Amino acid sequence: MKKIDICSTCDALYLKHLAVSLCSLKTVAPDSSIHFHYLKPKGIVRGVAAFERFLEARGLEVTIMEGPGRFAPELREIYRNRRARYVSAATLNKIFLPQCLAPKVKRMLYVDPDTIFTADPEALFAERLQGCVVGACLDMPAKGEWLPCTLETGYFNAGMMLIDVPRWLESDVPGQALAAASRLKGINRSTDQDIFNVVLNGQWHPLPGNWNLQVGARQFYAGAGLSPSDKGLFHFTGPTKPWLYKRASPFDALYLQAARAAGYPCRTFLGRPVEDNMAQFVPRALAKMRHWAEKCSGFFPAYREAG
Repeated sequence: MKKIDICSTCDALYLKHLAVSLCSLKTVAPDSSIHFHYLKPKGIVRGVAAFERFLEARGLEVTIMEGPGRFAPELREIYRNRRARYVSAATLNKIFLPQCLAPKVKRMLYVDPDTIFTADPEALFAERLQGCVVGACLDMPAKGEWLPCTLETGYFNAGMMLIDVPRWLESDVPGQALAAASRLKGINRSTDQDIFNVVLNGQWHPLPGNWNLQVGARQFYAGAGLSPSDKGLFHFTGPTKPWLYKRASPFDALYLQAARAAGYPCRTFLGRPVEDNMAQFVPRALAKMRHWAEKCSGFFPAYREAG
C-alpha cells in the first residue's frame, strides 16, 4: 500500500475546508495509506477534536501538532504589513512545520487548505527533487519582479510544496526565514511566500504545473486555458473562495462536489454557496441588533398616553 505523508496548517475557520481537501485526496487515492499532519496554531481548540474524528472516520491517520506560541518580531512585522489582508497569521506556521514532524518522516507534501485533488498524487510524491530542498510549481501568472533574486530562478507558489525534510532541517529554513524577513521589510507582498522564495532561491525544483492549478482569479485560469476537467491539484488562490456567495467561477463545482462527498454540504441561496458568508453573518448581525435593542430599552422612558 502506498504511504503519503501530507501536512497543512490553518486556523479554526479553515478546518472544514481543509477536511474537504483531504477527503478529495482520499477519493482519488483510495488505496493509499494517508498520514495527515496538522500543525495547529498554539491555543486553538475549537473544532480540532471534531476535525480529527472526522478524518479518522474516513480512513486517514491523523497527527495533531502545536505551532509556536508567539512569532519572532521579524515575522510579526511581515504579517502586520502584509498586502493580502485576507491571509491568516496561521500561514506563517508552515515555516516551522517540518521541524515538528517525527524523525521517521523524510518526505512531506504540504498543501494549503483551499485546494482540491482531482488526481492521485502518487507520481507527485515520487518526484525526484535533484538535491533541492523543495519541489514546487511556478506561480501563475509569473510573479516576483519585486524580488530580484527570483528573476532568473523563477518565483514559486508556496501553496503546494514537496519537501525533503532532512534537507530542510540541515538548511535551517526557519532560521534563514527570520533573516529573510528582516531583509524583506517594506517590500514583502506575499507574506510567507516571499520569504520562501528568498530562502530557497536556487534550492527548489520545478514540478509539473498541474499540481498547482491556480484558479483564484479569472485572469489566472482564462490565460492558462484551465478546465474543471483537468487532473491534478486545484488551488483557489486569492480572497474569493468557492464557499463564498460573492464568488462565481466555473471551478466552484469542484469544491461543492467534494464537500458533498465529504459529508459537508454547503447551504445555498439562489444556487450560490453561502456557508461562510450570509448564512453566518446575517443571523449573527440580527442577534446583535436584538441584544442591543434589549440592552438600550431601559434607557428610554416608556411611552404613555395622555390620560
